Amino acid sequence: MAISQGKSTRSPSGARNVANHGKRKSELGRDPAETRVDDKNLRKIRTRGRNEKLRLAAANKINLTLSLYYFISYYYLKFFKEHLKVFETCAIHP
Repeated sequence: MAISQGKSTRSPSGARNVANHGKRKSELGRDPAETRVDDKNLRKIRTRGRNEKLRLAAANKINLTLSLYYFISYYYLKFFKEHLKVFETCAIHP
């Protein structure tokens, strides 16, 4: 089955849209890159007009995103454990 970037078959209300035409070659998408952790490696992908795109096949660095709940709970506690003594010694308390 082809990966399509065409119009959805459902409208926002949930009703079914009747397609005007089938899938066109210009509406086709591509498989995900599925980059792995390894030495940096780029893959060439052929595009329209005899051009090329570079897709990252492997990299030796990653960006890690944690969920917001985990970020707040973990780093909030870590921050206050490290800086609790600083807050206790501040002269703002009466």
